[in-house]
Amino acid sequence: MTSLDPRIAARLRRWSGLHAVGHGRVEIAVPPGWHGLRAVFETPDETSWVGPWIPSSAERGVDEDLLGPLRAWSLPGPLPSDAVGVLAEVLEPLRRAGVSILAYSTHATDWVLVGATHADAAEAAWSAAGWTIEDADAGRPRTR
Repeated sequence: MTSLDPRIAARLRRWSGLHAVGHGRVEIAVPPGWHGLRAVFETPDETSWVGPWIPSSAERGVDEDLLGPLRAWSLPGPLPSDAVGVLAEVLEPLRRAGVSILAYSTHATDWVLVGATHADAAEAAWSAAGWTIEDADAGRPRTR
């Protein structure tokens, strides 16, 4: 079991949409029925984005390498702003299982993205550590 802050349930939401991570300025279009995280991050050195997985970069109209497909999970938020170690508790089971991740935090929650081929291993590691996994978009078909 986790030593998670008692104000936070050891619960993760699984998002059905496949995700990609890329670089460069791009309009993140959302395909019909897609459900998940969309974000653009800009620093003085780079612009990167998270959004729907579209296998061919040509379909996006840009020539770039994409990371993906990725599966996404989030902690149900909003999380208390003074909570300490929340993301560390989410990631520790994955570290022990050797599952590589990308993590993002928003104003209200933390997100973890894992290569789609490692999604089952991630969920098994979380379950063994006492985490509950629920579908974020119940009623929508889960894409695999």
